[in-house]
Order: sequence, then C-alpha cells, then structure tokens
Amino acid sequence: MVAARNTDVGALVSVGGAPGSELFVVSDLRRLRVYVNLPQRQVAQIRPGGAARLMVPERAGRSYPATLQSLSQAINAASGSMLVQLAVDNRAGELLAGSFATMRFDLPAMAEAVTVPPGALILGKGGPRLAVLDQASRVQLKPVTITRDFGNAVQLDGVQRGERVIANPPDGIAAGDTVRVAEAGKITR
Repeated sequence: MVAARNTDVGALVSVGGAPGSELFVVSDLRRLRVYVNLPQRQVAQIRPGGAARLMVPERAGRSYPATLQSLSQAINAASGSMLVQLAVDNRAGELLAGSFATMRFDLPAMAEAVTVPPGALILGKGGPRLAVLDQASRVQLKPVTITRDFGNAVQLDGVQRGERVIANPPDGIAAGDTVRVAEAGKITR
C-alpha cells in the first residue's frame, strides 16, 4: 500500500535528493510492528515470544493478539523504561500504521505474590509500609515494594502470605500498638 506520495506528475526529480525527500512511502500492513516503552519493574517478567493484547481507540471493545519479538536490553535513563518490539497480525486491515494503541501484557502470575487493597498501604516519606499484626496482636510496620498496581488492588513484595494485615489502618497507628481483632482473616490472594 502506498502510504504517502510526495511527488506529482511533472515534478522535477533530482538524483540523490535531500535526506527525507522520498517520492513514495510504501507500507506492508499485513503484519505490524509495535514499539512499547515497558516500565523497568516489569522487564524481568517478560520474554521474547510472550503474549500481549493491543487495543486501539477506534475499535472500542476489541483487542488484537500480539507477540513479543525483541527487547532493547537497555533501560532508558530518562524514562526508566525499556523499548520492546511486538508483532501484530493485521491481515484483516483493521489496524492503521502510526496509530495510538494501548498494550496489555500477559505477565506470569507470581505464586508468592501478595495482593492487598490500596487502602491497606501507609504512604509516607519512608516509602510504602503495611501494618501487620504479630502473634500478640501488636502492630508491626513493614516496608513493602509495590510490584503491580491493578487499581482496586496492589501486589506487594516484602510481606508473606498468611500474615495478618490491617485492611484500613488509621492515621495515627504506630509500631507496638495493641489491636483487638474484631474479625480475623488471612491474605488468600
């Protein structure tokens, strides 16, 4: 398909024209290459051949399967992300070259990962912490790292499955406070 024509009949064409002065731009749209800047914290979870889904605004409710082709193997210091290349089958011609798209990567589930509601996090200048209870029902404030944010839940590193987490800790909670448990529950996700 001719994507751009930068000349007309009768125009003067010179040999070795200026760079970027191509006469035509020809594109093969049957298979598209998609370039994505993937956040550094997710780089370790993907591999070439991995799956992803592409969504475009003009085709609301539809997604297109994509396959991870290659990784640049370098983190961009300015954005904190790595450039990755994916391929999308477009034999139906529904996707347009140069379009804005959203990618959703099918990341492997981490068996040891703990997921909590965002309200369980205590955010401060020391970083995110989680209020957990020890055997004597005393508060311990554990520093945690957010590994994935699902919107209605966050996946954390730094807490173990089975620990008793205070789901919505009050502002003044401190390490060593004694808590009377009204309804006990353990993290199951």
